[in-house]
Amino acid sequence: MHWYSIERHNISPLVTTEALSPIGVTADIMLQNRVRHLLVVKNDDVNKPLGIITQLTYLKLNMLPQ
Repeated sequence: MHWYSIERHNISPLVTTEALSPIGVTADIMLQNRVRHLLVVKNDDVNKPLGIITQLTYLKLNMLPQ
């Protein structure tokens, strides 16, 4: 298994969202920054990411029964 740093593949500034941010806020961040993925962090600590939100995340959320 090979490990790569984020810096090696990241060609633009890293865009993050806080773990407890509302889903609408994260969508706005993605639209404003024209990104398809958001790194989910706690206390702005990008060295310990909690997960990733993608465009597919929103599609899945919209398919859930209401």
